[in-house]
Amino acid sequence: MSDQFMLSTPKYSIEPTVRGALNLHRRNTDFINRYNPKHLFDLADNKIKTKQKARLCQIQTPHILDIINNIKDVYKLRSIRHIPTIVIKPAQGSGGRGILILNQHGPGQFSKINGEIISFKTICQHLEKIFRGEYTLGGYADVAMVEQVVPSHSYLKDYSLDGLPDIRIIVFAGYPIMAMLRLATSMSEGKANLHQGAIGVGLNIHAGQAIKAIQFNRFLSTHPDTGRLLSKIQVPFWNKMLHLAAQCYDMSGLGYLGVDIVLDAHRGPLLLELNARPGLSIQTTNGLSLLPRLKTIENLCPMNMTPQQRINYVKKEFSTL
Repeated sequence: MSDQFMLSTPKYSIEPTVRGALNLHRRNTDFINRYNPKHLFDLADNKIKTKQKARLCQIQTPHILDIINNIKDVYKLRSIRHIPTIVIKPAQGSGGRGILILNQHGPGQFSKINGEIISFKTICQHLEKIFRGEYTLGGYADVAMVEQVVPSHSYLKDYSLDGLPDIRIIVFAGYPIMAMLRLATSMSEGKANLHQGAIGVGLNIHAGQAIKAIQFNRFLSTHPDTGRLLSKIQVPFWNKMLHLAAQCYDMSGLGYLGVDIVLDAHRGPLLLELNARPGLSIQTTNGLSLLPRLKTIENLCPMNMTPQQRINYVKKEFSTL
């Protein structure tokens, strides 16, 4: 285990740095612009289209309960009031913005995941922001998806506060090259969003074991809310997750992408969404630059392997790199 996990308290340690880390400019010019055809971006940017394509490729995703196209469709929420907890998402939202997790207590009675009561009027105002495109990259008009909350696998549930943990895997040319687990905190209000205070846990690619844990760019040894020791984490169904991530390259045609996966208590690994412009914080959580792995794949690897062959390759090649 990393020495960073030898800390005796959940307090932050020194700010981490990653030597030779991939920066935004090089990510954009050398990898996104080169390997992600522009006409394919919409498949990743639009979560409804992602789910439709995934279904055709027999990749499991969380179920959509309904789609709210405009404010006149708000009545659709009444038809799913038997579902105790729902998630409202902008179909083309970016960076985790615009996601609203709601507990339903009765007709027109809702609360946020932290217990705060929220009025139906406030929900409608949130939906109007989605329709105006306030959570999309380009400010384009959008629609809202309503999903049932995925029941978290018992192993990961104990490490996260309220919200659903997710796993981000960077995939290059079909090879899953780096991964991290994101855990919700009280600060992130049940969302696995690092910018809002969630914890990022770097995972070694060959076994899904914890390497380092980061919150707001500081090392952490235990979860600040649950007190669980983060160094003990080893993600279940790891090979299935890597296989799902590798398949997403074949499904999308995107050469450089982030694949977000959740672990359903009953259905196993599910594709949550794709990201054609994945962030770079995964390097900090792993304490490693993406560049050596990207260059290894770019320079050495045959491109005609099956998903499982690609997984076998990275497990062997990147066990120490």
